[in-house]
Amino acid sequence: IMWAAFTVIVLVAAVQGYPSGAPESRCDDPRPKHPGSEEITADKITHLQLKQSARDFKNGDVIEVTLVSTGAPFKGFLVKAFVDNGNEVGGQFLPGEGVKVITKCSAITHNNNNPKQEVVLKWKAAVAQGTVHFKATVVENIKKYYIGLESH
Repeated sequence: IMWAAFTVIVLVAAVQGYPSGAPESRCDDPRPKHPGSEEITADKITHLQLKQSARDFKNGDVIEVTLVSTGAPFKGFLVKAFVDNGNEVGGQFLPGEGVKVITKCSAITHNNNNPKQEVVLKWKAAVAQGTVHFKATVVENIKKYYIGLESH
């Protein structure tokens, strides 16, 4: 009976995904790894937008990044910053309500799986100057996620 109870607990944890946000291991592969989930690529995304307040920055600038759905709400996300001058991280997202910062790869994720229509994030530049863009993976539910959403 103990083994059966342990198995049930492990299965429930696996099916729940990451209700408190993506782990650091998702820096290398942003897919949520939910069993049996459908991956929808950027070219097929119509109801999600990732907007940024500026592309060019100088040290200390804060850029606002907004993830919004005009359709079904989403339950989770992972947004990563990419500075357009090579491998340099270039900055970090700022902590805020409902989010968890992943410093390893200049990323940010949800810290709960409540339905969301919009999240507003802030990224702070930490290098002299440059250009930045953002990419998101968005989880609508345990069975469907969107990958490769790029900012504009």
